[in-house]
Amino acid sequence: MRNCRLSLLWLVLAVSLLLTGCFGEDSKGSTGTILPASYVTLSGSVALPETLESTLLAAIVNNTDSQVRNASSAAVVYVNGNQVASFTLNSAAGTSWPLQLFNVLQDPTGQYKIQVIIGKIALKSNIVDAEKANFPVNLETTAAALLAEAANKPQSQMLASYPAIVSSLKADLQAAMQKSATELGASLLVSNLVKQALATHSAHITALGDLNSNGKLVYLQSKNDLDGDGVIDLQIVQVGGGQRLRFYTALANAVSLLENTADLAAYTDTKLLQDFAGSQTSENNTFAATDRDFSLGLFIKRSAAGDQYLKLLVRRIDLNTEGVFSGVAAEYSYITTATTAIKTGSKIFMLTGGSAVEGAVLASDFTTDGIPTENNLSYISVQSGIGSYNGNQMLVASVDGQPELSKLSSAPKFLTGGGYFANTAAALNDLSAGRSLQVGDVFSAYFPVSKNYALFKIKQIDANSITVDYKVNSTPNEPRF
Repeated sequence: MRNCRLSLLWLVLAVSLLLTGCFGEDSKGSTGTILPASYVTLSGSVALPETLESTLLAAIVNNTDSQVRNASSAAVVYVNGNQVASFTLNSAAGTSWPLQLFNVLQDPTGQYKIQVIIGKIALKSNIVDAEKANFPVNLETTAAALLAEAANKPQSQMLASYPAIVSSLKADLQAAMQKSATELGASLLVSNLVKQALATHSAHITALGDLNSNGKLVYLQSKNDLDGDGVIDLQIVQVGGGQRLRFYTALANAVSLLENTADLAAYTDTKLLQDFAGSQTSENNTFAATDRDFSLGLFIKRSAAGDQYLKLLVRRIDLNTEGVFSGVAAEYSYITTATTAIKTGSKIFMLTGGSAVEGAVLASDFTTDGIPTENNLSYISVQSGIGSYNGNQMLVASVDGQPELSKLSSAPKFLTGGGYFANTAAALNDLSAGRSLQVGDVFSAYFPVSKNYALFKIKQIDANSITVDYKVNSTPNEPRF
């Protein structure tokens, strides 16, 4: 009996020691005890580029093809270098696919480097803990992540402070997506094309140095697409034997100038707009390598959303005595005003070969009147209606329902091979066989030379003329109104 009591006592002591070892210290494991790992769920979306070269995944035309969606089912995902075993990537619909990553090892610093690999395509996004419930993975985040890693800066800073440089690298990534699998190599991110582009754009961030600004930072080159829309916004040319620079945009050669500016806000938005309104601009301003800390105002964009001015603070010009131009270190911001791109009015088209009509035009694209060509609109005949005078150019599309122009906010996008027709008769026939032109009919027009869109509504039909109400967007390739 005594032996049983001793055995029971030893058992109680052993259990007490075991419990003390497990729970006697704080929960942080200061005794060296290894605690269970913590895991998190990351939720975001994946968007592939609109077009891909056919050999990167399968025979692909665009990112909505079934081959792309099927390939996504075999995607591989890494977070902080570790392959994620459990995730969902729903590519069933749309071009932005929901992504959920389960049981991801929690990072003590709250930083997660996400990489999604589909075939030879690798996309990245470096996020922080606050973004883990809603983050994108696409070409833009890939460009920003690559630059962030090269510059040892956060991805969020790349997107906020260096958007033009991110956009430039994004364009190079898009171009790489058009290469064959053989040209691309093992994968997108390790291809020489991407490595070379990354080195170039990283060097631009390095050249900017430690500039701090509430605006955006850019190391300007001779041609610059600041907003990443594929159109050159700002150009710099060398003049005076290569020793001076001139700045201009596609819309205007004249710029406003405020010298000796300490920061971007010193040239106020109000003052810049007043300078343009009061013609306080010049086409003759040029700058030498010794010029610094001056602000320029430039008219940079006209669109349906509004006119846009660029406020540029030039910090430094890198131009050596031999005339070799490296770049311009600058800060910038945008000023948006009401649009001047949209114009409305009425136009009378005179019947080709018919009697003269007062106030009528032979042909027009609603921005310029002139003689009939295949690239503008004219009243061809009673049978054909309004369109390309020789029928060789697809210019018009019918809008069903005879809506008021004020209720239309966009025109159908012009696509080669469908949708637009040589004249209103052909467009109406596509809508309803044998349909004739009537007052109230509405059409969109696309002009291939100026590349702008218009909407027009038949207001009156006479023996020798047709009157239309119209609205036109003078911005190239912009179908919105």
